[in-house]
Amino acid sequence: SYQENSRRGRNTGSALPQPDAFAFDEEVYPGGWTDLTTHMTSEYALGSAARPYVNGGHSDSVNLRIRRAEKVGSLADFRSMFVRGVFNGALPGRHNFSHVAGLEIDSSYLYEEGRSFIYQHENRCIVLYNPKRAGHLGFTRFEVQIIFGFQAPFDRVAIDGAEITGFPQRARAGSVLCFQDFDTYILMKPVPLVPQGSDEPLSLRVVPDFLLLSLISYEGPPLDLTREEINGWKSGFFIEVWSKSDFGGWEDFLAHAAAVVVKEEGVGTVTRKVVCESGGHTMEFQCDPYRESVVSRRWDGQEEFLEHFEVSAGGRRSGPFVPVSLFGTDREQA
Repeated sequence: SYQENSRRGRNTGSALPQPDAFAFDEEVYPGGWTDLTTHMTSEYALGSAARPYVNGGHSDSVNLRIRRAEKVGSLADFRSMFVRGVFNGALPGRHNFSHVAGLEIDSSYLYEEGRSFIYQHENRCIVLYNPKRAGHLGFTRFEVQIIFGFQAPFDRVAIDGAEITGFPQRARAGSVLCFQDFDTYILMKPVPLVPQGSDEPLSLRVVPDFLLLSLISYEGPPLDLTREEINGWKSGFFIEVWSKSDFGGWEDFLAHAAAVVVKEEGVGTVTRKVVCESGGHTMEFQCDPYRESVVSRRWDGQEEFLEHFEVSAGGRRSGPFVPVSLFGTDREQA
């Protein structure tokens, strides 16, 4: 429980800074509406939340599940992916000290130390991150970690079209990363990092049970910033997930990935606007990380609003397999 974690943080006797009697990110986050989106095929399911729930300490902003065997009978037969913003090198599956909450947290979950804003259109997502303002003092590292379960290796991994066979790997900020996992293809391309931790701020490495793709914004001596300064840091990535059958083969997919364009366009000093061009389509996402609001989401120039519960199954928006509410008691009849 939260209280147990608080006591554990105070009584460890470690040299790490100890928490106050109560810590909650030192921040009050705005309420309001958001939306959840899931795109599911027989091979994978990609889901996201447009904005975090409260402080989002152990919730997932974006989730991916992949079937990687004809019959799922063990952990090696499927793969999961989730995302975290973390300070000071915190890792999944480990005991960590949370910089923003001032708590030591056991290995059962990795505390979310970033704020996310997401636009999903079917199998594509723009995922934007900035650090939590409560972490602005005395940190030595900040990164966004894209975390894959690693009970079994990927069939293929490529960075900028060149296949790699081992880890760790480092890559430049504008690199595109491609993965094949059984009958699923994944494409990832980071948005421009501001700041970026080095000339090669992308790190791909294995820790027990996980493969981490880290987008490193800073790594160095302890850094003190104002809340407003750290709120202006920019991180994130674009992801597409496809079935293998959508392409003529791996080389065809790599050619598609090489043509993807991801750019951030300046809108004053407050609003973020990211534009992604892929396969003849354009996604535009605009958000305000200071007010924690989504400003605009456009697919091929058309604003996308989600005003109520919607389901499309097999291309149909009505019928016995398309409920009209979350509860399903008032579904349409065939």
